[in-house]
Amino acid sequence: MRKYLWLILIILAPLALYAASGVNGVNEPAVVAGVATPDKVNSVSGLAAAGGLPVATLTDVVGYISYVAGTAFIWTPNNDISAYAGTTGSSTPYYVLVKDDEGDSIKGYLGSQGAGETLDGTNMFDDGDFASGGLTNWPDSGADWSAEEVGDWRAVHGGNSEHYLSQDNEMNSGSGMGAHQYKLFKVTFEVETCTSVGFKWYLSQEYLGDYGECSVGTKTEYQIQKEDWSHDWGIIASSITAGLSVDDFSCKQVTDPPATYGLHIVFADDGSTRNWTEMTGTFDFGYAERQTYVIEFYSTD
Repeated sequence: MRKYLWLILIILAPLALYAASGVNGVNEPAVVAGVATPDKVNSVSGLAAAGGLPVATLTDVVGYISYVAGTAFIWTPNNDISAYAGTTGSSTPYYVLVKDDEGDSIKGYLGSQGAGETLDGTNMFDDGDFASGGLTNWPDSGADWSAEEVGDWRAVHGGNSEHYLSQDNEMNSGSGMGAHQYKLFKVTFEVETCTSVGFKWYLSQEYLGDYGECSVGTKTEYQIQKEDWSHDWGIIASSITAGLSVDDFSCKQVTDPPATYGLHIVFADDGSTRNWTEMTGTFDFGYAERQTYVIEFYSTD
């Protein structure tokens, strides 16, 4: 009898070790206070296995995504995803996988619809309206930039190529955009005059847009603060000729998305904690308007 007991123990030992190691032999991801990042959360194979095949798939989709705890959401500005909404805190009938170009993904359960685009009240630009009457709060600007008063104050470009109007580590009284990693920001500014000039737009060293054609009016960009950088420059760079004046720079965190196109992300099935659940590989957090994804919706039933 003792001989057979040892045989049973030898057979069961590997099975116990496998069961302790998590999904498909890979450790379960840890709960993270902030966003689920590659160095904090283990890769999980078979991520969608429990839900089987997706109930819907969107390809080549622009996604404005907040990856941070407390304000996690997904917003697809060109796609109505309200049919997959749940109720944060009580019911999450679907979860979502967002996949980058390499097939790495991030997972979260779908809670309530957004309450409408909501911005934090803090403008990350100091003196965005140039009300101080100069460029004191824009210390890294090129020599060809100056301030002038036409009704109110604005910044004017004098004509030389590639001179930046910028703040480096001065944004929001020196807090630095690196302190806001993985948040989604809405950036706006006014072009008041523009004659035969093109310009480029940057934020926290990320190239966002090339306004090759001259046009006045409000310019709007959405930007994910992807890297943990403390070096924060890049407001606007003029091309070659003069004739450009700008005003009213605003950079504010988006804390809630529109209802039709945006859904809250919660950490657990039927949960209330706003956060993403887990991630595979080295998911590319992207650059908002310049990044597209494959988005798959799965039933939690």
